[in-house]
Order: sequence, then C-alpha cells, then structure tokens
Amino acid sequence: MTVARYNARGAHFRGEGGAQERGLANTYRRWAAALELSHPFVATTVLTSMAETYESEAKGHDTEAQIARRVR
Repeated sequence: MTVARYNARGAHFRGEGGAQERGLANTYRRWAAALELSHPFVATTVLTSMAETYESEAKGHDTEAQIARRVR
C-alpha cells in the first residue's frame, strides 16, 4: 500500500529544496494522528512510514540545494 500511495504522486515539478516533501510529510502525520485510535496499524505502519519517507527525501533535497548554491 505504501508503494502504491507513493507512486500515486506521479510525475511532479519541484522547486529548490524539500518544502514539497515536508508538506506531504505533515499531511501524512496529521492523517496518522487522526487514525491512531481507530486504525492503529494503518496509522503507524502506513501513514507514519510515508511521513518518514518524505521527511528523509526533504533532507536529501535540502542537501542537494545547498550543494547547488555553493557550486554557482
């Protein structure tokens, strides 16, 4: 399910840094918090995992942006 949801984002255009991914991570964290009591497996295994994936990507994109700024 996580792979399908991740791939559902499709092709996208991005700005500099990981702001888009941080926004997605926040969305998934809010969804996980909302479902924590009623659907704990979905909240922890699926939604929190997606949030962590996007947070990791955001850090990577931030690093790439910093490197690109130094090279300019």
